[in-house]
Amino acid sequence: MKGKWLLFSASVILLAIAAGALNRLRQQQTPPTKQAPAQQPQPVNTEGEIALMGKIQAANITPIPAPVDGYLEGWDIEVGQEVAEGQLIGNIQNSGLAAAKQQAQEQLESLQNRIANLESQILAAKLESARADAEASRVTSEAARLEKIYSRQAMLFKEGATPRLHYEKAEKEYKAAKEEADTGVAVAKGSTERVAKLEADLRLMKTGLEDREAAVEEASKDMEAANILAPVDGLVIKLAVEPGAEVNRSMQDLVQIATDPDLLEVVVEPEPAALERIQQGMPALVQVPDVTSEGLEGSVKEVKGNQVIVEFTSPYPAIKHGMSAAVRIKIR
Repeated sequence: MKGKWLLFSASVILLAIAAGALNRLRQQQTPPTKQAPAQQPQPVNTEGEIALMGKIQAANITPIPAPVDGYLEGWDIEVGQEVAEGQLIGNIQNSGLAAAKQQAQEQLESLQNRIANLESQILAAKLESARADAEASRVTSEAARLEKIYSRQAMLFKEGATPRLHYEKAEKEYKAAKEEADTGVAVAKGSTERVAKLEADLRLMKTGLEDREAAVEEASKDMEAANILAPVDGLVIKLAVEPGAEVNRSMQDLVQIATDPDLLEVVVEPEPAALERIQQGMPALVQVPDVTSEGLEGSVKEVKGNQVIVEFTSPYPAIKHGMSAAVRIKIR
């Protein structure tokens, strides 16, 4: 019995030694490096077609640049909305243009007020001039009448035919009337000259008024230039910024309009092996599963770099710029 236990103990020891040796051997072995699976080219089916996924885009796009620097005040349209040529799309707020227009408007209004005040002065001056002329005419006539009396009294006094008292009285009245007439004529002349000066000032102001009106009109045109207008009929496919965002004249496609919404393209990027086999003019089939299960006939419009552009015409208004599409190109 004792011998059996010794034999069992020896067997356990030998197994432990063997297990340790096997473990050390495994640790010394370098595990094989896993290689990335080779990239499989897009398969070509038995009918000689290659299937690809891509994005739909409008074939004919008219970009609209930012007309001025500033901040986008707001859009009057939305993406996907049809617009007509000349339609207002949005407006850019430019503080400099707004300040220039306000200043020009204030200067115009100030000059208009001065002109209105001057015209009132001219009206009053003309009335005063008319009264002065009438008064001058009256006192001049009176002076002429008294002059005749004085001349007669002077002749009679010289001949001794009238008393000195009558002569001196006639002389005194004539001299007073002549002085009054001279004053009246001077006042009338001054009134006429004042009217003439005011009218000259008015003409000068009205010349300046034309300049002020032109300045306001120019500032208004500058403000209108901040309006973003549609240059063509079409479908809005891009509004580059949100209201309140800063814009500048370097933004050449602030808005994009598709001028022929039915003429569309799909841009795909085949693997190099497949790309080499694709040529311009090859027939293609476009499927837009979000809209229809029907395949739409198209063709390869252009091979550009690593991209292939497939052109097709859509009879469905629901198929729009930006949607995903599956494309099958028949490889020769």
